[in-house]
Parts: sequence; C-alpha cells; structure tokens
Amino acid sequence: MKQLVSLLLLSALIVTVAAAPSIVTSPVFQAEVGQYRNTAQGGLEVRDNGNSPAGSNATAAGTTAACGDNILISTLGGAANTVITSGDLVYSVKVLARSSPLPPSNTCFTVTLSYNGTPLMPLYVKTSTPSAGDFAICEWDLGITSLPPLYTLKISVQ
Repeated sequence: MKQLVSLLLLSALIVTVAAAPSIVTSPVFQAEVGQYRNTAQGGLEVRDNGNSPAGSNATAAGTTAACGDNILISTLGGAANTVITSGDLVYSVKVLARSSPLPPSNTCFTVTLSYNGTPLMPLYVKTSTPSAGDFAICEWDLGITSLPPLYTLKISVQ
C-alpha cells in the first residue's frame, strides 16, 4: 500500500511538471569575443582589446607596406593604427609574441581586419629580436559611432 501511494504521488508530480507551461525566447547574441593563435606564422597570438570611441584624432602609423613605418613588436609595445577620427569607434587588438615558438627575427607581418566582410586598411608590424610577451597594438577606425545589432570582425596576421 505504501508503495502504491508513493507511485501515485510520483506520477502526479511528473504529470504536473510535464503540464507546466514553457516559455521559449530567442536568444540575442551581442558579441563573441575570442582569441586567435597563429603558430604557422612563427608564434604570434592576437588578443581582442574590443571597441571604444576615439577620444581624439590620430594620424596613421604602420600603414606603409613592407613595414616602412618601423612599428616594432617589442617590450614597450609598438602602436599601428589607421587614421582615427575623434568620436568614431576604434577596434583594437594586441599582437603578442608567444614563448614557443618565438616569432622569427627581422620579419614583417601584415595584420588585416574585415568589418562585415569589407576589408579595412592593413597594418604592418615587425619583429627585431623578439622575446616572449613582446607586443604591438593595432587599431582601426571603423568609421561609425555605434555598432549595428549584428556585425562581424575578422582578423588575420600573415
């Protein structure tokens, strides 16, 4: 008898839970922030620094092909950027030398960014004699003051 009462209570609980209303809402994904490792290019890692509005105008640096601007991946961190307009959103990444393997010495790297499938101006950074943890900051003016609800950013280093 005790088992029958327990079985009836359990059945009633299962029916109650199964009959409970379910609310389904579609999820909204704001952004996916990640990290990219490119060991094929000699141990560089790219870390997302996010978007922020530019506080002031800035002239371009690191936009001359073949590293003519001499932006170094170094202990103090070189800085490469497109022309930046005050108030525009700026997307920033850190290009970091990994410990194993180290990036090759005296090598120029092209850092490219695509925003919603449109390539932006490439930036160029180079190594001298790199150590693990050396870095350069790369920034692109996105030409907008706020992000649309859906967007994509794709970065590559070659």
